[in-house]
Parts: sequence; C-alpha cells; structure tokens
Amino acid sequence: MTIPANPLKAILWDFDGTIVFFNFDAVSMRSEVFGYLQSRGYTLPADGQWRSVFKAVQEAREYMLGEGYSDEEVQKFAQHVEEIVNTFEVAGNEGARLVPGVVEVVRQSYAAGLKQAIITLNRSENVRAILEQFQLDGFFEVIAGRDTIAKFKPDPAHPQYIIDQLGVQAEECLMIGDHPQDLETAQNAGITFVAVVTERHNAEEFSDATYFVSQETMLDLLPIVRDLSFSTKL
Repeated sequence: MTIPANPLKAILWDFDGTIVFFNFDAVSMRSEVFGYLQSRGYTLPADGQWRSVFKAVQEAREYMLGEGYSDEEVQKFAQHVEEIVNTFEVAGNEGARLVPGVVEVVRQSYAAGLKQAIITLNRSENVRAILEQFQLDGFFEVIAGRDTIAKFKPDPAHPQYIIDQLGVQAEECLMIGDHPQDLETAQNAGITFVAVVTERHNAEEFSDATYFVSQETMLDLLPIVRDLSFSTKL
C-alpha cells in the first residue's frame, strides 16, 4: 500500500488484541462450534481447525443449502452458532484489560479532531459494554460488529459501511489491527494499514502493511497518525 496523499480524517480500529485483551476461551469456543458443524453433517477440510470460525460457518451454510435444507433450517443453525459464540464472548468480558498505551492514542486522536470507529467480528453490544467499562465509549462514532452488517471483514462491505457512516473516503482512513485478516480487510477496501505485531502474528505475516508497531509499544502509533493527519496537535 502507498501512503495516502490526503490528510487522515478517520481511524478504523480492530478491537480484540488491538484495543483490549479478552479473557476469552477461544479454544473451547472453536471446539464447540466445530463440533456442532460436524453434528449437522459438515466435514471440516484438512485445515479446518485453523480457519476462521465465521468462514467455516459460511461454508457449512452453503453445504446445508446444497444438501436441501430449508432457509428456515439454515437460519436456525446459524442462530445456534451465534448463541455459542456470544456466550463465550460475554464470559470473556470479565477480566478484559486494555492494551497498554492505546488509551493515550485514542484520546489524542480524538482531541486532534479525527473520527474513530471500531470494526470487529465481536458483537457490537459486547464491544459497547467494554468501552463503557473503561470509559472509552465517547471516543468512537461507529461500532460495526458482525451483527451490524451482513458481510463482515475481510469483505470490503464492512469497512465501507463505516466509511459511509463517517462521511469520509477510503484514502482518508487508517486501519489498525493485529491479525492478517485485518490487513486483508484494509486491502480489499483500499485503506492504509498499520500492523500491530504480536507473538502470535509476526511482521512477516503483514508484509504488505504500510506501517508496523509492536503491541507492547502502541504509543508508536502517535507519530504515524500525526504525520498522516498533518496535525500539530498530536
């Protein structure tokens, strides 16, 4: 990606691992979801245990439709999966903690007049609950979870929804995330991307990102935001 020529106007934040750490039992959640998919006759491919839960669910939906299940049956199936995931997410809210340094970046970006939004695969209501817990709910104009729009990241419809709500252009945005899927989302939407490098996902997995910061030094985002926004307030 190239550095945008237009001044930065908006930041799209990923949530889990970028703003907060969840006390989230992802292993048990994936095991329960995949077990349910298999109980409905869907066989995971060889790499199935590593793929996105939501991608696997979409593939299972297509399988069930192809097998002659009714739309109503498929909808009930999808709703049950949503209930499984949401139960784990709500439980993970307890013990959630902020990524060090991120509050300062959010606050200074807001003070500089930048619009901010959250793009996440979490449910919007769970995100709002955690933002309220940490008194950050007033800094984000849009929270777009998987329940906000039918096609969520990495589909470009997800960031485009935020862009439309904020009244900005893709080239005026910056997206920040800690997962390669976040980079794919930004690429699909034509948005400049900052990779938050972690032990789980190293810099090599974000080779096409424009900027890199460590999850341990999130304050390094400030000079990036300052330079892109042409701001003297950061």
